[in-house]
Amino acid sequence: MGLSVYSNIEHAVQCANQYPKNGSIIAAVQIVPECGKILQNPRMFDSHNTWWVVQGFDPTTISEVVHQL
Repeated sequence: MGLSVYSNIEHAVQCANQYPKNGSIIAAVQIVPECGKILQNPRMFDSHNTWWVVQGFDPTTISEVVHQL
């Protein structure tokens, strides 16, 4: 299962507003190869990426809250 991540915070905010059931917190992460794989996957925005997190890795350990709706 992949996580949607954005390289542009404004796009992340717009997506969060459009899909409020996904949560109200936007976090910044520094993704390194040990965290899993990431692939640019433009959908609604060209900054959309899919991140496949390595099994057993906790993304909250590299996350910092940067915005809350």
